[in-house]
Amino acid sequence: MAHGRTDQAAESRGQTRQVLTRIGVVVAGYLVYVLAVSVLPLGARAADALPANSDAQVLLGQRVWRASGCTSCHAIYGLGGHTGPDLTNAYSRMGEAYLRTVIGKGVRAMPAFELSDERVDAVVAFLKHADRTGVYPTSSAFAPVFGVGR
Repeated sequence: MAHGRTDQAAESRGQTRQVLTRIGVVVAGYLVYVLAVSVLPLGARAADALPANSDAQVLLGQRVWRASGCTSCHAIYGLGGHTGPDLTNAYSRMGEAYLRTVIGKGVRAMPAFELSDERVDAVVAFLKHADRTGVYPTSSAFAPVFGVGR
């Protein structure tokens, strides 16, 4: 009789192991699906976010962003200051027209920066790029990142 119980217990453990393995396979498959569904649109979004010829404008915007001291008060993706509002996804949240006004004319605690329209456009393009691609800082052989050349 003891031998029969041992066989039943072993068989029960084997069945439990099979069920857990199947559940694990289903969960893993679901996670792969969720990851694929969430990442693929980002790639399409990044590719469609900016025209191909805007890279120079984005890099200029990043240089103006740093040279004007924007990083002293503002962060993007956690990088930068925390005195002013975090500008992660600012383009999506605030819109292009509002960003142009704020950058060009200033608001309450933020002074107006005397930037040309070209430089304001470049900073807006930079914020749009960071927003749409999730990439900050933009790296390039021509644009030093955080003041360190390549």
